[in-house]
Amino acid sequence: MIDITTKRTGNTTVLALNGRMDSSSKAVLLNAIEQESTRPNQQIALDLSAVDYISTSGLKVLRKLHDDTGVVRIVQPSERVIEVMQMTGLDNLYEFFDSQLKAIHAISPIVNAHTHLELSWLDQYRPDVGGQDFFPWLRDVAQKRSAELGKRKANVYKEAAIKSVQKLIAQGTTTVCDITSTGASLAPLIHSELKGIVYVEVLGITKAQATERLSFARKLIEEWRPKERKDGIKVGISLHTPYSVMPELWDDALDYVRDENLPLCIHAAESPAEYEYFTKGTGVIEALNKKLGAGFESPKVTPIQYLEDVGALDLRPLLVHCVHVDDADITRILANECSVVHCPRSNLRLRCGRMPLEKFVAAGIPVYLGTDSLGSSPSLNVLDEIEVAVALHHGKVAPSQIKQMAHRPLVVV
Repeated sequence: MIDITTKRTGNTTVLALNGRMDSSSKAVLLNAIEQESTRPNQQIALDLSAVDYISTSGLKVLRKLHDDTGVVRIVQPSERVIEVMQMTGLDNLYEFFDSQLKAIHAISPIVNAHTHLELSWLDQYRPDVGGQDFFPWLRDVAQKRSAELGKRKANVYKEAAIKSVQKLIAQGTTTVCDITSTGASLAPLIHSELKGIVYVEVLGITKAQATERLSFARKLIEEWRPKERKDGIKVGISLHTPYSVMPELWDDALDYVRDENLPLCIHAAESPAEYEYFTKGTGVIEALNKKLGAGFESPKVTPIQYLEDVGALDLRPLLVHCVHVDDADITRILANECSVVHCPRSNLRLRCGRMPLEKFVAAGIPVYLGTDSLGSSPSLNVLDEIEVAVALHHGKVAPSQIKQMAHRPLVVV
């Protein structure tokens, strides 16, 4: 007898078998494999961790799968399966994986290219489908609620990060780009099976704040980089946004990125307020700068041009959002070989507008999908972004192109 559990994640189906692979179960196995094989673009892996016996009939099932598809992927084979594979020489013919997650990554990676896992506790304060303007949300939700945590903040962030990593893995996510301002997600990510990058975030609108935050980030990066695994999570740095990093900080931070060859991430051109401030010097950011005594004046250029002017684009950062860009910005991003992350659900809930995705696609700029934090998006499952993105860009970008963005292999720069 054999029991079969089916788990579909993206383009991958994992059939977990429990029992005996013999003549009595052959027909059931072949039927299950055939059903999954009829699904368009679906790839199959067999989890044989609970298979306690495999006969010639079981091997014939594997041989037929190999004849039909050209590949047999086996996850966590039991000792009995390993013995039989070694005796028959099939251990050199079939592909073996230590876990379902590794198999999914090898077949069709699922990449969530923008998260703030430590902020998952904000899910209870997330704007509803009607949305909330970005800066009121930033002030009244993200900043105010975080301040209210007081001494509990470190534990709340840590618990949120741990639970979120577990959630990503359970959903079949294989690769993640996360941003942490506290370091809370470093340990759970680096010790996980996930691949990708965790960026330590730096910001500062005054010299004292900027110096303190960069020093803190450097300490975290120097502590955790030696703990990176070869095929796991890497450590990088995020310079928060063009408007939250004072001009003097860019030189020091970018020199550090160059010297240490760090992956770099920047939120850019996300909200209408950001674009207004950079191009006109007016609006809510200008008012906040005056109130807080920020050492920064509007350069009267787009946020993307500003990043080019300060030398940030030279380092090929991962640019998150890029909703408010013009054609010249698209050219700058392409010329500097940057990649972009699209977060459609977060953009909608924070009323940031529609990213001109079709222009990025036409230019050949690599675009990934991201969920942002649970404070602005209803889940950390990047596959949930696809349906919203397809509707948002209907008639402008083909659904197949959008779907592929969730499976685009991450290039670590």
